[in-house]
Amino acid sequence: MSTAPPISADRVQKFIEDLEAQKKIVSKCTELFTTLTNHFTSLQNSLSQKSQSLDAKFLSLSSKFSQTLDSLSQRESSLPDRESAAAAHIETLKEAAFAEFKDPKGSAQLSDTLKSLARRMDSAGLVKFIVSKRKESVPLRAEISVALSEAVDPHRLVLEAFEDFVSQKSGKTLGLTDKRWACGMLVHALFPESSWKEKKGKGPEFSRNIGERAAEVVDRWKGQLDGEKEGLTPGEAVMFLHMVVGFELKERFDEGFLRKLVLDFSSRRDMAKLAAALGFDDKMG
Repeated sequence: MSTAPPISADRVQKFIEDLEAQKKIVSKCTELFTTLTNHFTSLQNSLSQKSQSLDAKFLSLSSKFSQTLDSLSQRESSLPDRESAAAAHIETLKEAAFAEFKDPKGSAQLSDTLKSLARRMDSAGLVKFIVSKRKESVPLRAEISVALSEAVDPHRLVLEAFEDFVSQKSGKTLGLTDKRWACGMLVHALFPESSWKEKKGKGPEFSRNIGERAAEVVDRWKGQLDGEKEGLTPGEAVMFLHMVVGFELKERFDEGFLRKLVLDFSSRRDMAKLAAALGFDDKMG
């Protein structure tokens, strides 16, 4: 019986080395497979999250679209009534104006003078008269609201007063403090706190042209405020934000700038209400 040839140490060593090499290859393949599996799992999770996010955005857009359609439908259905009311209001103003011209002496009473200036859309005269009656601020505040309702376009009337104020402000004209106060009275009368709550979900009560003019005026005003730094008064900050809220201009300005005004002058009585109207009352603290 023949015996097997002896196995040399070199062959054994080579066999072991081959096994080690194959073991490394298998290990690398396993590691690569694990990496690929994790990568594809991550991709799948990412795609799933993005899909869920898109679904949520789609639902949100659908909801907003429905709300917008409802709002447009309500506005469209209200147009006939608003047109009738506007026509009746204009007719009333026309009759009042004719009566006033027939009686040129007029009345010296506060209410009548304010209404007369409002009917004439005389913004400069209105501001001048309000300044002259500053000592009668309590009755003046109530009468301004009534007088503005007599104007054909109260938003344009108040806006023109602000255009004049901002123009004079850039020229450092004397008497700006009084005019600032008068403009503050006007904007408070035009946009009382109740109007901020009532207008939610409704369209603006002013024309697009007036809205664009207001945006230009307030933007120019903001440029002046940026240059004043320490010179900004609390009253003017409140008045600026009041215009932003009233003419729905929040989206036109950097939220950080508006929020800074709120925080810098948070001690003002009206600021908390304005912050709520702007949508970041939770940032007051």
